[in-house]
Amino acid sequence: MLPAPALTAIFQDAVWCLGLGLLLALGRDALGWSLGNGRLLCFLWDLLAFAAAAFALRGFAAGVSSSGTVRWYMVLGMALGALGWHWAVADALQAAGRAVGALLLRPWRRFCRCIAAPAAKKLQASMKSMMTLHHKNRKMHEKKAKSAKKQLQNPPRMLYN
Repeated sequence: MLPAPALTAIFQDAVWCLGLGLLLALGRDALGWSLGNGRLLCFLWDLLAFAAAAFALRGFAAGVSSSGTVRWYMVLGMALGALGWHWAVADALQAAGRAVGALLLRPWRRFCRCIAAPAAKKLQASMKSMMTLHHKNRKMHEKKAKSAKKQLQNPPRMLYN
């Protein structure tokens, strides 16, 4: 059994793992925001996040940690970091991203509403009138097709007195 590290080392490891949890949650949300969050994709991103968390925790324990092994407080710190991201930062960051996106798209929306939409209506009206004129002309010049079936005359009736 390994000896317990000092209290300051435990606190330092927990803070490091808290930061790792925040970064992993940021990476998982970035994947969801950029590539989508459907059922299958959400499962895939969660699976990748758990695998990355295990890899990062093992790497941290082996390289930086004072004890050299994975301890319960490291796992707890990483989980609290991910939950902190989810509860405190993710919604605010998403709202800020939507606000910035709306500000960036405002000139495009104004262009569409003031210039493109009226031009499209005028173009649609002119195309509709051209199509109706073309349709009328085609009907007038269209020849009736003769039927391929020959019609024979009725034999004359003989009248008897």
